[in-house]
Amino acid sequence: MARFLFLYIADFPAWAAAVSEPALRGKPLLIYRSGRVIAANAAARTLGVQGGWTLHKAQSLFPEVVSLPYRSVTTTLAWEDVVTALYRLTPCIEVVRPGSALLDLTPETAIAPLVRRWNAYGTTRAGAADDRTTAELAALCARPGILNCVMTGGSSDFLATVPVENLAPVGVGSHTLERLGWFGWHMVAQLKPLSQRQLAAQFPEGEVLFRYAQASSTGKVATFVPPPTISTHYAFEETVQEPHDVEPVLRLITETAWQQLQGRTTRMLTVQVQTSTGKLRRRRILREPAADLQALWHPAYHTLMSLLGAGVFIDRLEIELAGLAHPPAVQGNLFSPPGLRFKRCYALWTPGSPG
Repeated sequence: MARFLFLYIADFPAWAAAVSEPALRGKPLLIYRSGRVIAANAAARTLGVQGGWTLHKAQSLFPEVVSLPYRSVTTTLAWEDVVTALYRLTPCIEVVRPGSALLDLTPETAIAPLVRRWNAYGTTRAGAADDRTTAELAALCARPGILNCVMTGGSSDFLATVPVENLAPVGVGSHTLERLGWFGWHMVAQLKPLSQRQLAAQFPEGEVLFRYAQASSTGKVATFVPPPTISTHYAFEETVQEPHDVEPVLRLITETAWQQLQGRTTRMLTVQVQTSTGKLRRRRILREPAADLQALWHPAYHTLMSLLGAGVFIDRLEIELAGLAHPPAVQGNLFSPPGLRFKRCYALWTPGSPG
């Protein structure tokens, strides 16, 4: 019988910010967009910060909370790192949303070390069960940093212990949760005898309630296709230490990586050096999508210099580009000269082309 595993990282934008800036780890943190709180870590929620608040209200009530604007690049790249780590365990991954993923993983306990490690940056849980929806609820009910496994054949018994309030993160509104209580339905398993039509007639989230109560969502987990990356490296015949010995090689592999972009842009650059004592690795998120060689060279150089220090002897140097994308097509001038009145010009931006 198939088993499903669900990974859940709560308030993922806040989690991603803490990963990208380790100094934020453990501090109360909220993420806002358009003047409203969209995510807050466990420390901020313990103080009382709630999603949907205006930023002004949150800062007025809790000035000690760090407030950061939502950055889609930080969130996207952090999620790519998470999925890459999961892909090392299994190719069967379905991304639900940034912060949530469904896996087919054997043994299930293989994910436990990742859950514990990721929990240091924000509430991270996982659940395993015979069906998709029960695995998700098992994750939502788990204690932070814990893998919650529902025994084979035990979905019905488990749902009898899950309060309907645990359906809030999957899209069931507070008004519906309150009305469920009026009907005397306090546990998810109590909804199982009801048909989809009955639930849909009473609640706007009737289909969601039916799906999670029935615990019958099965089927194979799709195979994940990892996002493309570009990697170039150089192995030195003899170890080197001085920057002037490393810089020409860095230029060479940076240019090689840039040539492989072939008109695409990159949002993330990673430099890794192999030394006699191990690997040193540092990632840099670029301010803007880069497709120009100079735009890659400067961050690559400064990232490498931050890795070099006294007594660092390099055996191998590697550069990796990630977050690849094709620039959007740019519409040309719609006002044509006489004689070309009915023609429109479209240009595709390429590296080196003007503005």
